[in-house]
Order: sequence, then C-alpha cells, then structure tokens
Amino acid sequence: MAGLSAIQFEVLSAVAALGKPHIYRVMQNVSSRTSSVYAAVSALQARGVLRAEWEQDAPTGRPQRKLAELTPLGQQVLQGEIAARAGASVQQRSQKSSATQS
Repeated sequence: MAGLSAIQFEVLSAVAALGKPHIYRVMQNVSSRTSSVYAAVSALQARGVLRAEWEQDAPTGRPQRKLAELTPLGQQVLQGEIAARAGASVQQRSQKSSATQS
C-alpha cells in the first residue's frame, strides 16, 4: 500500500490520538482546511483504513455526528507510516551531518 499524504497522515494520527472522535473534532486537530479533511476521510475510507459512521444515539436537541475510528488495517498502516517517517528523518539528519563534515 502506498504511503499516506500529509493530510491523510494527520487525520489518521488525530483519530488514533482521540479515540473515536467526530469528524469536526478531527478537523480541530489538523492543520488543513475543512474540505481537505473530508476528502482525506473519504480517501481513507476507500482504502479501508478508516471507518466513519453516523452516531446512532444523538442526544435530543443535537444533530448526529459522524464518528471516525481506525480499522485494524488502519492501525497497521499508521504504525508503518510512523516508522517510515522516523526512518526518513534519521536518514536526513545523517546526510546533513555527513555533508557538514565533508
């Protein structure tokens, strides 16, 4: 599976950190515009890494919210992406160090 875009990574990270948040809460925790977040959620759902469903029991007087959660595949993809980004970061620091020592 190909890597995640920056916004997809932010959305998955926010969902993982927040538990089973509603999409508006996810938007409050990422740096992108609303339309980008909804597009990322749709793309992540299509890839099977995110599940988003309307809540069943909204309190009286409040509209239903769309809740998001990682699928088991989503947890694997997020962990792999974190590892890949950490490895890339270490490699970049190593290259910078080598360049300054030359």
